[in-house]
Amino acid sequence: MINDGQDFFVVGVKHALALEPQDDPDLRPPGAFSMRGHSVGGFGSVTTNKVIATIGGQVFGKDVQAYPKYGSEKKGLPTTYYLTIADSHIYTHSELEHVDLVVLNDTNALFSGNPLKGMVDGGAVFMQSHYTSGPDVWQRIPEHQKETIRRKKLHIFFADMVKIAREVASVADLEMRMQGIVLLGAFLKLTPYAQQSKMSDDEVYAGVEDALRKYFGKRGEQVVQDNLTCVKRGYSEMQEISPEVIAGGNGRPA
Repeated sequence: MINDGQDFFVVGVKHALALEPQDDPDLRPPGAFSMRGHSVGGFGSVTTNKVIATIGGQVFGKDVQAYPKYGSEKKGLPTTYYLTIADSHIYTHSELEHVDLVVLNDTNALFSGNPLKGMVDGGAVFMQSHYTSGPDVWQRIPEHQKETIRRKKLHIFFADMVKIAREVASVADLEMRMQGIVLLGAFLKLTPYAQQSKMSDDEVYAGVEDALRKYFGKRGEQVVQDNLTCVKRGYSEMQEISPEVIAGGNGRPA
């Protein structure tokens, strides 16, 4: 403006007169861990996010910030959810631009969006897949996403969350919602908090069960135990696409 430029500018929105930010610094506390999930409204992912937040705070003693980009009117439509865990207070209150873990409950996001945006180098992706081998899963990831995975050296994990929920749910109307709870098992395996806490597996699962009972206890003990089984199966059945397969580029080891 001082140098006879335009009279006004726009910030914070896409606009012809917008000032584009030159840098997007990571404002999270040191050592923070952030997760962004891409799901569908009604899959139970928002509740899972709340359960993970409860475990992070009450079981592992961390500061947690969790929130969905969701409303009941989005049931059946794409939605995203966010979670940050840190040792100190989290001051940022915005959609996350720097994430360590991306969860793809809805793998359509790989084709219709940019779910890997903002991933840190060496981060992890956990995705739904009914395929049982890494090469089969890798073959079905779009080429432009494969390029990002290789460039950022991302680790790709997968499990059939739909199958697990279908086999475990004793109440039919909970099958869809239990897909999301399988993520909790993957979270326990992909994050360092259980190990850092020096808690035994039994102690960790006791804390998980308490959190599950808080959200599902009113549905009865069987539903609580079904959810806990989903967590344990998510932990044990998650697989990783080997670095050799990713480097090979054609769905088979190089």
